Amino acid sequence: PTLANLIKTRFEDYIRVALEYMKFLLKSFSPVIRSTISLPPSNGNVNPQLEERISRCSACYKTLVATTSDLKLLARKGGRVQASAREVLTQIESLAPRKKAT
Repeated sequence: PTLANLIKTRFEDYIRVALEYMKFLLKSFSPVIRSTISLPPSNGNVNPQLEERISRCSACYKTLVATTSDLKLLARKGGRVQASAREVLTQIESLAPRKKAT
């Protein structure tokens, strides 16, 4: 949530730091988030650790997706943050669960 607030600020240095940190987090945790939110629902088995991981990854995913409208504005603005905003947007879009072909 703090990063989401920082990308809304009028200070370009704050925005750049937030975008760099978002890129770092996405680079580090994208595989975990993507694989976790893509898991099928449990079959009645109780696994508290997995349920906690699913909850945390879902919260991260929802928070990141909620920033996309602000990131799209930054990507259109130009300036020094444009490329970083586009990169973060691409990384967030790659998190979306993929539909399995049937």
